[in-house]
Parts: sequence; structure tokens; C-alpha cells
Amino acid sequence: MPTPTPVHLSPEALEFFGFKDDPFADPDVPIGWSSPALDAVRKQLVDAVRKQRMIAIVGEAGAGKSTLRRLVVAQLRNHARFIQPSTLARGRIDTTVLTEAIVRELAGRSTSSMSTERRSHLLQTTLAERRAAGDFPTLVIDEAHRLRTRGTEREPSPLIALKTLWDSSFTGRNLAIILAGQPILEHELLHNIELVEVARRMQIIRMPALDPKRPGAGAADYLAWRLKRVNGDLVTLFDGDAIAALQSECATPLAVYDTASRLLSYAHSIGATQVKATFLARC
Repeated sequence: MPTPTPVHLSPEALEFFGFKDDPFADPDVPIGWSSPALDAVRKQLVDAVRKQRMIAIVGEAGAGKSTLRRLVVAQLRNHARFIQPSTLARGRIDTTVLTEAIVRELAGRSTSSMSTERRSHLLQTTLAERRAAGDFPTLVIDEAHRLRTRGTEREPSPLIALKTLWDSSFTGRNLAIILAGQPILEHELLHNIELVEVARRMQIIRMPALDPKRPGAGAADYLAWRLKRVNGDLVTLFDGDAIAALQSECATPLAVYDTASRLLSYAHSIGATQVKATFLARC
């Protein structure tokens, strides 16, 4: 149950609860948290890079997609070359932007003044050379649900351009593609008739939700881990009913972040050293 306006713990609240730091200073999932389900997704991503596949990771905001990407980049930093388009306007990404990003990262060259044919040739040559050298070129696009999913007469959808890049080598796959986005990305891939060929080649993986039925993978497990990092103890700070409510209400790490920080802030405001389930209705 994420809240629209996050609440940050005040210095007084941190001192009140004995925290050495704010357990919720960063809404992203910190590197270090894991679960069997998350490990399984990470292994699929690593396998996609090594086998030069196309893969889409989908999940709600705050599900841990960015953290997962950072883990994979760290694990494969000595073997893979990760490429990210510099433009933040995902709707403006097209074939030219993608080619420029790949060639600039892998070959240190700009393609801005080249003809389309020369740019395409340099792209394929560069990818083939990097694979022959033992690298795994990997294009990563975050916020991929913001990519244009409809093409025009002059320019196809960036998703089609990605498939063309991935599928255009005669010497085998020379590029892995990782997309990370919210569930609308999966919907477009599965239901947009323009993207049928992309969907057939794209492996779609859903980020696992926090699940109290899986050992070590529930909202309480995540919150306990986050609190422990700042000398906090879950069962001391939250009573059993509050923990059960969190388990039931929070399906993503961001929901835990929002809800727990709000509850602790409210507890501090009334001088309570332990969060009760009844606080949920008051804040």
C-alpha cells in the first residue's frame, strides 16, 4: 500500500528509536537484500546476457528492477559490456539513438555524421568484433514502458528497432537486450499487433512480489533486514498484529518503505515505542 507522499523519519525519530541511520533514506532496494525468487530472476538475467537473448523484466514501481539490474551489472562487469542510451526521453529513442549508443560505447566513435548504410555496417562490425573478443555486448533500457509502442510511416516503434538490431547478424547473436519496465510493457508486448514478432523473441519475466508464504521472501523479512542494517529490531518495533498487517498489505519493497516509515513516524509523534496495527488507520 504505497503512499503518494513518502514520509521521512526526522532526526528526533531516529534518535527515539535508536537507529544509527535512516532505514528508509533510499526508497530503492539496497544491494544485499535477496530471496530465492529474486535469485532465480537474477540467474535468468545473467543467462540472457551470456546467451545474447532479449528479455523484459516487468514489475510495479518499487519492485526492485533497478537493484536487480545493478546486481547483474556488478556480477558480469568483467565479461559484459553494458550499454544504456543517454537520452532520458524514452519516447525519443529510435534506431539512430540506439546505434549511436552502442557504437560509442563499444568503439568510441560517433555515427552522427554517417549515412544509414555506413552506420548499420559499423554497428554490425563492432558487435561482431566485441563478441569475437569474448565480450557480451548488452543493451539495457530502464523505464522501457515509456518507449513508443506504435510506429509511423517513417519510423517503426523502438521495440521493433530493437528486434531488428538483435536479429540482423548473419554470424549469430552479438547483442543481448534487457528491458525493464512496469506491467504496461508486458501488456503492449502481448496485445499490440505491431509487436507480435518482438513478443515471440522476447522472454518476459515478472518481478516476484513479496510473499509471506515463501520462506525469507515476505514483507516482514524485507523490513526486518532493512531495520537490522541500522540496529533496529522488527519484533521490538512492531507488534505481531502490525507485522501481520504489513505482510498482508505490502507486495513490493516500495510499499514496505512507504508504510513502515509512515507508521514509525506516527509512533514517534505520539511517543509510542512500538507500532500497533491500529496505527494503520490513523496515518
